[in-house]
Amino acid sequence: MKNLFCLVCVCISMNSFAQIKELGISKLFADTCTINFLKPDSGQFIRTYPRNFLVNADTAKHTLKVDDLYFDTLAMIIDALPGCIIEIGSHTESNGPDKKNLTVSKQKATNTLAYLVRICAVKRSQLRARGYGETQLLNACDDDVPCSESENLKNRRIELKIVGFTK
Repeated sequence: MKNLFCLVCVCISMNSFAQIKELGISKLFADTCTINFLKPDSGQFIRTYPRNFLVNADTAKHTLKVDDLYFDTLAMIIDALPGCIIEIGSHTESNGPDKKNLTVSKQKATNTLAYLVRICAVKRSQLRARGYGETQLLNACDDDVPCSESENLKNRRIELKIVGFTK
């Protein structure tokens, strides 16, 4: 119950989000949350920023290298939404070919789902994985637009979105 209360506080005020030390999270983890944990609804989401996905371009292997705390926090958020079906939506920046970015984002979403099910014991029936590539950029950093690394980082994200409800 304490975790649910903390998550409700987090989503009401993003300033509070940075101050909840017992969760070990900050605005670097998430900057937007529209989820009402007391009355969840389709389309509500939380936008998170896993910074350490590594992609080996030479072998096309996609490896998760994210701190356990990140996944534990995702699992805690999902656990606070019983009865909700959650989409794990992975997004990339626009650097590189569109097709590659879509492939990378699909693999990140799939790997995140697999980790949450295997390691964090989240119910598979509650999750969906979807890669968006660079189709939903949050800023003007499109192809052929020069952007700083911090601007590009804004587009590298995972969003947990409520897409339905279990019966």
